[in-house]
Parts: sequence; structure tokens; C-alpha cells
Amino acid sequence: MNTKCVICAEPHDSRKCPKNGQENVERKCFNCGGPHTASFRGCPKFPKIKTSEKGHAGKSFASLLQREKPMATPQPQENRFAPTEETKLPSQGNMRNPEDFTDVFRLLHHLRSIMNAIPNFQTVLTKMDQESNPQNKLFMLAEAFIAPSAPDSK
Repeated sequence: MNTKCVICAEPHDSRKCPKNGQENVERKCFNCGGPHTASFRGCPKFPKIKTSEKGHAGKSFASLLQREKPMATPQPQENRFAPTEETKLPSQGNMRNPEDFTDVFRLLHHLRSIMNAIPNFQTVLTKMDQESNPQNKLFMLAEAFIAPSAPDSK
């Protein structure tokens, strides 16, 4: 490929142009021969980028790439997520009060103090996991709480 200077239109690279860096350099366009550099966009023979006229107004590139899917007839399906009973919306009567949460935290605080008082709490907890009756679980917890303090009471 023949290299032409953008500044003076002579057959050399623009970076090696002898006129580059001089004051009042006479510029010459190699496209039209006019008194401007060849990279001047106002040149009548400046190569214009040809845009395709295939663009579709109002459509995105992604939508143009999608294939047309055949319309399938919708099959009636039973709604698996539909509630079987009438769903009751929360009302003022069954909403939780902030006091309920305070009570839960108070209970947790008491349970923590009970846990700290039982030295073998992990073994008691393992035994409670195997029990299904909540009353028996409570008795197991009470027995574990009483057992360490039994020798002290004598």
C-alpha cells in the first residue's frame, strides 16, 4: 500500500514529514489537492462512512435477532399455586403487637439465664432432640437444672 502524508500529500509517513513542526506549513490534501490536511472532515472528497439503510426505527438489536416463535395454543393448566381455601387478609385483630415481640425477647433472656445455669446443657439438648413430647422436654430441662444444685442443698 502506498503511504501518503496527511500534511503535505507526499509519499512518506505523516510521522516522518519534514514539514511537521515548522511554522506556517503549506498543507496539501491528497484527496482533493486543497489547502488543508487530508484528515480535514470538511474536504469535499473526504471518505464518508457509508451507513446501511437496513436499520429499523424503533427496534433494538436484540429484538431483531429474536426468531419469530410460532404461536402455540395455550393449554388449560390447573393453578397449583391457587389457595384451596379463601385467603384471609391480615386485619387489625390478628396482627402482632410490638408487645408480643418484647415478650419473646424477655423469654429468650430467661432461657439464656437457664442455659447458663446448666453445666451440661449440650447433652441435655441432645436428649431433648430425641424426645417428641414437649412436656417431657420441659421435665428434662427442669431435671438438668435441679441436678447440679442437688448436692449443694444437703
